Amino acid sequence: MDRSYLYYLGFSIAALTLCFSSGCYPRISPTGPVVKDSAAFLASAESRELNYSSRTRRTELPVLPFRLWGVDFDEEMLFELKDHPRYGMIEICHVRKRSGEWTWFALVAEHEGRQHVAVGSQSDYKLGQSFPAPVYRSGLRVERTENGKRIAYAFAFQLPNGEAIEGLVHASAKGNEPGRTQRNGSAMNHSKKSALAILDLEEFSWARPTVRIAGQPAAVRSLAPGLPYSMRLEQVAGGIAAGQTSVVDSPQPGVYELNNAPTSGRDSMKLTLVSDAQDLVVRGAGEVIDVEYRFRASAGSDGPQEMYRATARHGDVEAFDLRFSPPLPDLRYDLDGEYSGRMTAAVHGRQGYMIGSYWVRAGKTTAVTLLPTAPFWACERPTHTVIDVRADSVNTSTTISPALALGGDGAEHCFSRR
Repeated sequence: MDRSYLYYLGFSIAALTLCFSSGCYPRISPTGPVVKDSAAFLASAESRELNYSSRTRRTELPVLPFRLWGVDFDEEMLFELKDHPRYGMIEICHVRKRSGEWTWFALVAEHEGRQHVAVGSQSDYKLGQSFPAPVYRSGLRVERTENGKRIAYAFAFQLPNGEAIEGLVHASAKGNEPGRTQRNGSAMNHSKKSALAILDLEEFSWARPTVRIAGQPAAVRSLAPGLPYSMRLEQVAGGIAAGQTSVVDSPQPGVYELNNAPTSGRDSMKLTLVSDAQDLVVRGAGEVIDVEYRFRASAGSDGPQEMYRATARHGDVEAFDLRFSPPLPDLRYDLDGEYSGRMTAAVHGRQGYMIGSYWVRAGKTTAVTLLPTAPFWACERPTHTVIDVRADSVNTSTTISPALALGGDGAEHCFSRR
């Protein structure tokens, strides 16, 4: 039997023991879809028809109430520091850029959850901006060597506080697949304030790290005796990012500019509006991902447009697919009142990975709230977007709001639903 599989079984027992005894966050064990038939879940939502004839249209710009993100991690190594006063989880990731080039970047999470994106060069800075976290130039270097069934990663870069970190991670070149129905890998316990995240875990193996910080040995946290919290993964992740965005017009007809405002700079994307059968589609292409927002528009481009689907793709991989029933109302109009419905999300083409509801509260200020109910790690990260619609711009501010979980019960109640 494969030795890494024995490690996996041993970890499962150890993790269960630890979680039941200490109430720890169950961060690793993969689960299955939360609904078997997401189409039926959506279809059971009550239909709604709105009369827009008496409403004033405030803008001709598309209203996009959330910022999508998604990444296909071709390979990733991670470990969690044991004793560092500020930083915990370190993830070093290999991804493909739009140019076809492959590059490395690192995700560094503080204990309180704030995450940073470390890039190795100026040319990768824009790649980092596509991720929902502040970006910094770290001088990241990674050397990957493969020897038979084993693989090693030598890395070095600077942490956000300027400390030098370096190390070597050994792992199996081929890991274990969690199983066809057990790939909904739970999000790590970080970035709660910046991203709603859903994952599809493709491959998994334990790893053995040796780490030094500022020239001194740095301990890695253990999950069980002899089992450091370190892994090599292949996974696809996607979701919704917190932050500010704006959509403005451009000189070209049917072309708009989407500006994301991450903490460390501005990430811009051109949006185009095209017709596709009964739909109007807003599409954009960035350094890493393509986004698409689909609106039902039975009366054509001059009539109401109600969003029913939004997707993010990384290359040929559909990283995140969000669907609504009934569609969101057309937020270009001066609506008032409350509107609600159901939502589902797929990752990597796998349906039913997240379910929940949405609420639109329209009036002088319009807000869109997405309330996941399952899985538990999505449940604790509702997104709340406040939208300012003007004739020449649409500005949004999205926050992750755990207090809204389960309709206001709070994030602590999400764990009882797992």
